[in-house]
Amino acid sequence: MFARSIVFKRGMHSMKDLIPPNIGLAARKIESAPVASAAAEATGTLEAGEVAGELTSKDFDRMVTFYKRIPKGPAPPAATNTYKAKYVDSGSIVPLFQLIGAFLVGGYTIHYFMHIKYHKQAEHH
Repeated sequence: MFARSIVFKRGMHSMKDLIPPNIGLAARKIESAPVASAAAEATGTLEAGEVAGELTSKDFDRMVTFYKRIPKGPAPPAATNTYKAKYVDSGSIVPLFQLIGAFLVGGYTIHYFMHIKYHKQAEHH
């Protein structure tokens, strides 16, 4: 399961590597960054990494693939909701039989591990 996740596949160390940059923090970085030359600002020759707080194309690709893999649309119904709709809301007696079966299996399992497995081959006391 973990071998297929994006975190292990890309060699990232935490989910923080996938979270997009904070726009406010990036703006503060730009304001506090050393002032570039007026000629570079006027001609627009600043590098994209300098303005966006060192966001490279590799980082951007990781962020895009992360957001592409997030499920879109409404969440699927939970298993408890489908069980309730199928058996409880329809007034079926099946849940009662399932409960009795679960108690029988659970009771036998407890009895086996507490008593029966120690006396299978020996005389019962």
